Amino acid sequence: MSLAASGRTIVVGNPNEKAGRFVVGAVHLFTSTDANPTVFRHSRITEDSAHIPGRGLDGSSFGAAVDYLDGRLIIGAPDKQVVRFNNYANNAGQVFLLRWNESTRKYTYLRAINQNTKGVPGVAEPWDQFGYTVLLARGLSTANSYDLVATSSEGIGAARNAGSVLVTTFDTRKGYLNLTQASPGVPGDIVAQHRFGHALARRSGTSSDVLVIGAADRQEPCGNGGLLMQTSGTPLASTTWAVIPAQVDDSPCPNSWPYTLPK
Repeated sequence: MSLAASGRTIVVGNPNEKAGRFVVGAVHLFTSTDANPTVFRHSRITEDSAHIPGRGLDGSSFGAAVDYLDGRLIIGAPDKQVVRFNNYANNAGQVFLLRWNESTRKYTYLRAINQNTKGVPGVAEPWDQFGYTVLLARGLSTANSYDLVATSSEGIGAARNAGSVLVTTFDTRKGYLNLTQASPGVPGDIVAQHRFGHALARRSGTSSDVLVIGAADRQEPCGNGGLLMQTSGTPLASTTWAVIPAQVDDSPCPNSWPYTLPK
């Protein structure tokens, strides 16, 4: 189950919901009316809905991750099979980009992105689960932009599930930035099971947001305590990164972060 909200709309993703003959997942939108903000009307989107490309197949987990901001909707289907030529990559993953009109309660499909999309670094591989975490943020790529952030649990070299994070503009096609723990300035190292990007968040600013990324990075001497890091500014191509230190409490090792998501 996934959840997001912005404006007058609450978005709920259910990746285990049946649509037609298959358990492919669904996304539910609850939008309040102009006349009465306490009355919500319900809409439902699946891979079999109008204009959504492809056909919903069993186990694609459509809606496992969602985010919604200012009429822009991202839907992650991390277990979707991705086809390229004669190759089938099971559980490779894909994200769908839509615009949502709160007044008409209708969506406009924009495009879908996977790791075989032209310009996206890398290639769709089995169990990459691209889009298992997604985020919308402002000003990460250019001034005043709305940006899609999507995570893959892909292996890097011999490091399985090292993880990567893709950033691209939502409204236009202006290139793709791929972040890993080998990217300049990003804290940590490429290590198996770090799952860089397994947690994403934004700290809202006036015209741009700060991107926060979590990784299951080993923190000595406390074992696998995890690593939380944030950008210090935008755009991402020229920013630096900083670790958000864990809060020291009465235990021998820090075990919590003094960080809460913005409301």
